[in-house]
Amino acid sequence: MFETEEKIFTERDLLLGILWEGDCQLHTNRPGMAKTPFGSTIVHGNSVTSMVLGRFLKHTLKVSKQFSLKELEVNYLAPVHIGDLVKGFFVLENRNSFSHRQMLNLSFEIFKNKEVCVSKGTVLIEVDAELNFE
Repeated sequence: MFETEEKIFTERDLLLGILWEGDCQLHTNRPGMAKTPFGSTIVHGNSVTSMVLGRFLKHTLKVSKQFSLKELEVNYLAPVHIGDLVKGFFVLENRNSFSHRQMLNLSFEIFKNKEVCVSKGTVLIEVDAELNFE
């Protein structure tokens, strides 16, 4: 199992996500979100997944060469709010090597505040590098 470093989600992360997704009314409407079961603004699920996946590739696998996400399946289970501490856990399910390319099939779970699973899923990544998993 591989773990990412913990990250606290900030107002900046919320704003970057809405710029990327283009639905600022839903996630940043403080009065509107206060009336929902979420209770306040929430960070976009795609922003959380992207940030954790990026940290996994860069810091855990130390991928500095080109990579491609071939498939991504995510189930969003709980919201992430500003100030939540988020950490990802990845399990290598399968790896195939072709010359200097590798196909990595991983399952993952993302937790907030060390106890609540906010999302889980699978990802298939093609990496143009030799990776050691020792």
